[in-house]
Amino acid sequence: MKKSKVVLVIVLAVVLIATTISVPTVSWFIRPQSQKGNSLTLNDTETAYNGYNVTMSTTASTDGSSYSAVTNSTGLSGSGIEKSGRKYYKTTIKNNSSTPQNVSLYISKVSIPTTSNGNFCLGVNGPTRSFRDYTALSTPSHMKSGEVKRVYFQPNNANEWTGGDYYVCWTTSDVTLDSTGSNGTYYHLSLSGQGGTYYADLPLNANKLFFSVANWGTNDNGKPKWWQRTQTFTDLTSYGLSVSQSLVFKLKGTATGYNNADAEKFTANGANVMECYSDIFVAAGNTFSAALTANTHYKGSAVEYYSGNTGVFTVNKNSGLITAVAEGEAKLYTKVKGQSFSDDLQVETTVKVTGAQAYEFSNIPIAKNIKIPASEGENEIVVNWYVMNPLSAGNNLTYTIDGIYLGG
Repeated sequence: MKKSKVVLVIVLAVVLIATTISVPTVSWFIRPQSQKGNSLTLNDTETAYNGYNVTMSTTASTDGSSYSAVTNSTGLSGSGIEKSGRKYYKTTIKNNSSTPQNVSLYISKVSIPTTSNGNFCLGVNGPTRSFRDYTALSTPSHMKSGEVKRVYFQPNNANEWTGGDYYVCWTTSDVTLDSTGSNGTYYHLSLSGQGGTYYADLPLNANKLFFSVANWGTNDNGKPKWWQRTQTFTDLTSYGLSVSQSLVFKLKGTATGYNNADAEKFTANGANVMECYSDIFVAAGNTFSAALTANTHYKGSAVEYYSGNTGVFTVNKNSGLITAVAEGEAKLYTKVKGQSFSDDLQVETTVKVTGAQAYEFSNIPIAKNIKIPASEGENEIVVNWYVMNPLSAGNNLTYTIDGIYLGG
């Protein structure tokens, strides 16, 4: 090694050692202790500390004029609030540090009785304004509309259509299917188990389709190649296909080339679900009827119900009566059997079982991203919030708030 390079290495080593000795607090991975802040704690006066030297205290009022300090969760909770009635709160947040801070105010947990109760709405008047209806918290169930349209296909006995593996290719109204359906979506048809009839569930926006049979022994870059298909059908809604009505396409002619097979169309009472439960809330030990009504919620010959976890809830297969067993969450499977054919359609519902005789929901935001200055006289923010039982509620509102806390 040349003498000049040796000298350079020695100089760099000396500089590195000197820097390490003179700057002992250098750390690439550990945040200085003074920046770690304090974790959330509650003292006897329900004052919360979060972040670096931020304090919080709350008062409550039933009439909006006379406020008293909240010393425990009882003061945060409300009982017998009449229609259009409110309970008011003032939460004072103070920044005792030397720098501005952003905080958010949350309810840690609210519990609402499962029966004979009003609606829970949460509003804020300052420093921001907001209002949210949490009616769903005290509603034991919610419904959702049907999500698929069922279509049936009946191939004829011509040799060209005896491949045994059939597909439907679909697209929306603004896309014209090409001769092989390369710009559409293929679904494999399932055998209904009766009369050589096949079916598939199309999305609600499906409007054009054709049926095809697989040509075994050939492929196109690893994808199936379709050797015969029906004509392209358009405007399926005008034909009668909907979430409540099924369509059957019965092949009439033989297929001798692309787009050369025609089909007659007729409606059928397939397995259809027009509306079902999206979720159900029930307290442990209670029951809930998840029964669907024929022609209102579904079309078909029968409906059956199954529990995804009998440790959480059981359900009567025929009546749909749910019995909540233990706190937890599991799926309810509702199976509708077809009427014209022997197929069935299954939908899922989320069943949430609470451990107490109340619905319990955690970490509800009251006000988010509140900036608190550090300047004396400006370092205190008052959040004015309230719980309301809206005019449309039929019962008085009772609820329990376990606590409130500050977060980032």
